[in-house]
Amino acid sequence: MLASYDTSINGTAIQAKVTIPVNTTAAVSVPTMGQEHNLLLADGKLTAAEAKDGFLTVELGSGNHTLEVPSVGTVTMEIKGSDEINYVGGKASASFTYTDVEGNTAAAKESGVVSYTTDDASVAAVNQKTGAIVYKGEGSAVITATLKLENVSVAGQELGDITLTAQQTVKVITQTSAICTLTQKVS
Repeated sequence: MLASYDTSINGTAIQAKVTIPVNTTAAVSVPTMGQEHNLLLADGKLTAAEAKDGFLTVELGSGNHTLEVPSVGTVTMEIKGSDEINYVGGKASASFTYTDVEGNTAAAKESGVVSYTTDDASVAAVNQKTGAIVYKGEGSAVITATLKLENVSVAGQELGDITLTAQQTVKVITQTSAICTLTQKVS
């Protein structure tokens, strides 16, 4: 099998051209290039591929094929008011941005439906709509921001609804566990 890749095509995270020998089938894997969906254009037709470990895989028969991973953009989350160590009772807020395929960046809420969750509300409670965070107890929690884009179309192909996520881990301690006592012996 022969393959070549191109990452410079507008609207596409990556394009792969593969040649599969006569009377042969092959499972072809293409890197997702950070795209969080399982959609692949195989010879111009939208195909649901198997997504695993950062790759999209599809079974193809013999011939010359073009595979494209459509780019729907990227998301970034920043937690403002958060430090490497956060204290119980402290507050912060999640800021979530979306960069489209043209490179335009805006608040994610201007592009689709945004929601926030936490994997441990006893450590860090998060307001589902605003991203406001209150640190409740000691430990670590993963804050997840989700952007649902509706009726996405890339390179003339209707992709439907796409969901993009970003995550950040926060660590929380009590103020008393951060106090260190220094004893100095005077001679």
